[in-house]
Amino acid sequence: MDNQRILFRMQFLFCFYLIFFDAIYAQNRTANDKITPFVGKFSFGVSPSYYDGFNGGNSPVSNIADLAKRAKMRGFRQLVIDQFMLDYKPNYELNNFKYFVETDSINILSLYLNTPANSHRSTDSITCTVNNSPVRYRSESFANLYESIWDDSLNGKTPINDNNYYAKYVYDLVKSYNKYVKVYEVWNAPDFSNSLNVERIKGDPGNWWDGNPSPCDLVYLRAPFTDYVRMLRITYEVVKSVDSTAVVALGSISRENFLDAVLRNTDNPDGGKVTSAYPLKGGAYFDVVGYQSLPQYTLKEWDDKLKIFKYFRHSDAGVAKVIDTKSKFGNILQKYGYNDTLYPRKQFMVSKVNIPRKQYNDRDFIGSVEAQRNFLMKLYIAGQKNDLKYVNLYTIGDTRDESASTSDLEGNDLMGLYYNLNKATTATATLNQSGVGVKTMVSLLEKYDYNVTMTDSLKLNSKVDGAVFMNGVDTLIVLWAKTTTDLSEVSNVSYTLPSLFASNTSLLDMYPWDYSSTGIISQQSGSTLNLTSSPIIIKLNIYTGVDDEKLAKTYFNIYPNPAQKTAVISRQSENANTYLRVTDISGRQLYELPMESTELQLDLRMFEPGIYQVSLRNENGVRVQKLVIE
Repeated sequence: MDNQRILFRMQFLFCFYLIFFDAIYAQNRTANDKITPFVGKFSFGVSPSYYDGFNGGNSPVSNIADLAKRAKMRGFRQLVIDQFMLDYKPNYELNNFKYFVETDSINILSLYLNTPANSHRSTDSITCTVNNSPVRYRSESFANLYESIWDDSLNGKTPINDNNYYAKYVYDLVKSYNKYVKVYEVWNAPDFSNSLNVERIKGDPGNWWDGNPSPCDLVYLRAPFTDYVRMLRITYEVVKSVDSTAVVALGSISRENFLDAVLRNTDNPDGGKVTSAYPLKGGAYFDVVGYQSLPQYTLKEWDDKLKIFKYFRHSDAGVAKVIDTKSKFGNILQKYGYNDTLYPRKQFMVSKVNIPRKQYNDRDFIGSVEAQRNFLMKLYIAGQKNDLKYVNLYTIGDTRDESASTSDLEGNDLMGLYYNLNKATTATATLNQSGVGVKTMVSLLEKYDYNVTMTDSLKLNSKVDGAVFMNGVDTLIVLWAKTTTDLSEVSNVSYTLPSLFASNTSLLDMYPWDYSSTGIISQQSGSTLNLTSSPIIIKLNIYTGVDDEKLAKTYFNIYPNPAQKTAVISRQSENANTYLRVTDISGRQLYELPMESTELQLDLRMFEPGIYQVSLRNENGVRVQKLVIE
């Protein structure tokens, strides 16, 4: 008995030490050890603007959330500034955030951390040269960033050092809203710059590759670059201490060389050097690269022979730029080992994205109603194909009428999903074409998952793009003719679906871009489609002429479905004269055998990936179900 007690005690102590040391390790764990993954499906979110005329200037935030819900947005990007936390109780926004999430409209609520209260703002200043004259700027950063983050409640009721104003700001936000907020972005566009240094290549004086951005370069910081890395570290430590499931993201960056600087610097104010007090570089303190992409600035390239710009201002080029930006950031992360070898791979979200929907005479930007609508609908597909976790559209509504919009805001006032909200009420707010197109796409696809194997089976070419989405065996296909001409959304291509998706006798349901507004579905027989630049969603209908699939499921089951190597066919009762048959989607018989028991394991390795029909036939009739083989 004594030996048993001793053994039990030893086992208990061993388990206790494992739990204790794992807890200690978890507190010290960084994104160099493990990143926190996004939970949930890919979502389109929205970054709201300020609308002082909406509802006559008397509009709670929940009204904007209702607009987002009507547009089928599943994310919301919000700012709660430090001064707001001082002027009101820290959880002042709790009811709004609760409303966002618990009305089943917002799946991802993200906060971007920005702007110190004047009393918490650094008093440091810098002198910069503007138009050959010196200009003095006060820092936009927080004071006391380099005070201790933690103090074990010595100067207050929290474990945070209240004198570290940024740490206290983050702590109050996370403690107040962690039930609802799952993404914390550090600063908004911290790499925004008017300086030519941002474009300089390695070796040039002042470039950001060989040296850090200067305080004069960083318009929204006006502080040493290491202040940003310091804020990353503080955010990461504080957020993870309160909510280990929350995600910390870089806030809406756009420059590769800025990301490079984050990854090569610690938060040491002495030039970002590694020391015992500053052991880790910036990559240890974020899970996600949050980046912005405004393709209107970049849809051109210089032709050195002709000494002119060549333009490609159309929706597919705009989407390609968004994805290309992700790839370039990925190359920087790869360079520093964030590729699941040395360190865990980072995730990506887009914090801000759109293009104007009007062409301005004094600008060489893309801009049309059709271009913006097609761009956003195609981005919803491309985002999932390229493993973006979350995309925030800018913005929920226009701030001006189209006739009143000039190029002084470079089209930002016409980037909404709704027409001018400053002249609208909750009842009169109207989705524009972009809003209708996005709503159509999200409404039809949000319960479906992107399927790479089936998409590969489409055998898309250089003229056609799209993807396959599946919910169990239910299949939706999105297709469009790719645009290629500058300042044109006109494109027409004839495309034939491969036989595993449809045959000449198949019936296809066709959902156009404006389905969410009109409710109109067209039907087409046959597999040859005339595609335009506007994405169309296609649902396959397989009619057997004998039985309804819902009735078939009460008679026999197929699992798993989709399946890969094997599938089990299970039926309710035995019948000695029952035959199992497998046909392709066009009805061509591929396999048949008697099913003599209530369960049969079907070897699928003889079939190519695709959609098939499985039928059980006997003297009582036939039951047919779809089987998807991946």
